[in-house]
Amino acid sequence: MAKPRFIYPNVPPHASTVLITGEEFHHLRVRRVKPGDPVVLFDGLRKEFDAVVEFVGRSSAKVRISGQRDKDPVSTLRLVLATAIVRPDRLDMIVEKATELGVAEILFFTSNRSRPQDLTARVTRWERIACESAKQCQRGDIPAVCAPIPFTAMLARSTAELQLMIWEDAERKSDLASAYQDQPNAKSIALLVGPEGGFTTDEVDAATSKGFKVCRIGQRILRTETAAITSVAIAQFLWGDLCQPTACRTKSLPPALPTGSHPNTI
Repeated sequence: MAKPRFIYPNVPPHASTVLITGEEFHHLRVRRVKPGDPVVLFDGLRKEFDAVVEFVGRSSAKVRISGQRDKDPVSTLRLVLATAIVRPDRLDMIVEKATELGVAEILFFTSNRSRPQDLTARVTRWERIACESAKQCQRGDIPAVCAPIPFTAMLARSTAELQLMIWEDAERKSDLASAYQDQPNAKSIALLVGPEGGFTTDEVDAATSKGFKVCRIGQRILRTETAAITSVAIAQFLWGDLCQPTACRTKSLPPALPTGSHPNTI
């Protein structure tokens, strides 16, 4: 069984003991950790610390650090996921699953067809979900999660080497597999996923003018959260670390669908 993991930012250099308090202490109590149990601390910046619990009190636990190591990067690919806002519970799911899949940054944006809502206060919840998910999947860092910003502001801040916009009206030959064949060595990718009603043509024009390439995935119309998670998984398979790198680079990609296949994709 994996050792319990706890987030502890800014571990003092050469520290021999630290106190776990607050939400992490609550997590420790929920996990029924006892004195003498081994645990792992991580700082969210890819440093991990082996430790042993020395004392568990009413509001804190003292742990002794026995070793330190640098955690390998969560993914060889820096992947940024930008998703239009939808129902809050679905955004929570996106944060959780994108963290598990190794996304480096999660952006939410408002668009012409997204439902208007103020989600600024929910950022703290998303940060907590990202932290818990990072602990669960044993990654050494925590993705940044930002408060929703306007679509144009999101476009302006994108600096990824390869920028991909998931759009149901993209040409049939324009999919993530063809994007991989065109640029197989990309080390940073931005994935842009639209709202339930899809992107408007004006938004597509704005994105392509900023260097985004439109792509489609699958043979069915997917909900926003499904499209986001699916596109991240495909990108991590093709460019990232969801398979052995050699196998990914040498495998034959599936052939294009025959003419006359179902036209509705996203």
